[in-house]
Amino acid sequence: MNVCYLVGKIVTEPKYDFFYNSKKHISIIQFDLENQYEKNITKVKVKAYDEEADYIYQFFSKGDWVNILGWLNQKMEITIEEIERWKLE
Repeated sequence: MNVCYLVGKIVTEPKYDFFYNSKKHISIIQFDLENQYEKNITKVKVKAYDEEADYIYQFFSKGDWVNILGWLNQKMEITIEEIERWKLE
């Protein structure tokens, strides 16, 4: 996996779910992030697990601009390591 840094807008309502009988993770949250470079708009799938998923579920929603530090996997999905709200000024 590759480390990536993204700034973008959450364009779908975050979907929060639980794992049953899993030894690796307890919860997951997934949403689409849209970012723009010049005139090109890219949408990527973003997900987070456990404590990070709980944090996102409580404090973030569709329309929020965020900074993300994460890992890019082979399916071109980002697994979040850190997230923060991006302040537009």
